[in-house]
Amino acid sequence: MTTTRFRTRPPVKQDAVVDYVRHLIVSGSIKPGDRLPTRADLERRFQVSPVTMQRALDRLVADGFVTVAGNIGTFAAEFPPHLHRYALVFPERRDGARWSPFWRLLAAEAEARSRDLPVGIALYTGVEPGCDDAEVARLTDDLAAQRLSGVVFACDPWPLKGSPILDQPGVPRVAFAGLQANTAVPSVALGG
Repeated sequence: MTTTRFRTRPPVKQDAVVDYVRHLIVSGSIKPGDRLPTRADLERRFQVSPVTMQRALDRLVADGFVTVAGNIGTFAAEFPPHLHRYALVFPERRDGARWSPFWRLLAAEAEARSRDLPVGIALYTGVEPGCDDAEVARLTDDLAAQRLSGVVFACDPWPLKGSPILDQPGVPRVAFAGLQANTAVPSVALGG
């Protein structure tokens, strides 16, 4: 028999720790490679248990903001996502009718470079109203959590006007677009 464990309360204290440490890193108060305050200091500051602190740090590790070096300490990542992770956004899924040879090559090169370099390029496909709500939510969440340093749209993102994907402040955006671009972001014209 399997049991499902339900969280009875939202992780408010965990969120506060994550937001605080992420802010220290994003603002530059803690530089890449610098040691974070000790867990004990953070536990006292936020009045949280060691379990809550561990869960908060696990989230920061999963997001790429911190690394843990055993008993040596917890450090800001050398290549944090707000400086080294880019979104490459396609309006259609890979199996869609509009998936062009250019998009295939662009996606393949982005994936290859992401494996070879400390800079990450995350692909988001099907990001268009009504196409893939899970991908739209993933991109929106990554922007809100400051896990991206920039967004590159494979084509004009005009259908996303008015969404957090275009309106979230603080993240540079650029698009590949036709000569008659209708976009709210700077674009590279690819012809007419």
